[in-house]
Amino acid sequence: MITVTPRQLEGLVRLATARARLLLKDTVEAEDAQRAIYLVDQMMRTAGVDVNTGKTDLGVLYGKPQSVVSKEKTFMEVFRGLAGNENNDVEDKVLVAELVKTGKFTLEEAKKYIQKFNREGQIFERRPGFWAKA
Repeated sequence: MITVTPRQLEGLVRLATARARLLLKDTVEAEDAQRAIYLVDQMMRTAGVDVNTGKTDLGVLYGKPQSVVSKEKTFMEVFRGLAGNENNDVEDKVLVAELVKTGKFTLEEAKKYIQKFNREGQIFERRPGFWAKA
């Protein structure tokens, strides 16, 4: 189930009103509202689907799917936990093992996320095989 924001509700009203005007009606009828809901539903089923999970996800329309956001958050939580309060270096092998242990990452995904966070400048390789938070 997806919650509807006031802005999205206003969009539905505008769609229903536009349909009624297109059909030269003076009032918006239930049929117009149902068609507007149908149009938005079809848009969500085609454009708002997370390709990783196959589920409807509004995050896709606004940038990142929830599955990616969740993995990024898990990555940083694990990294901070390993680095500790002193921001110690985190060994590559240990980080990958801990990420895989969470059950959200495969071995390959863990390595890809390390490279992704490195490219984005959130972590950096202090010395070969050891990462630090930027």
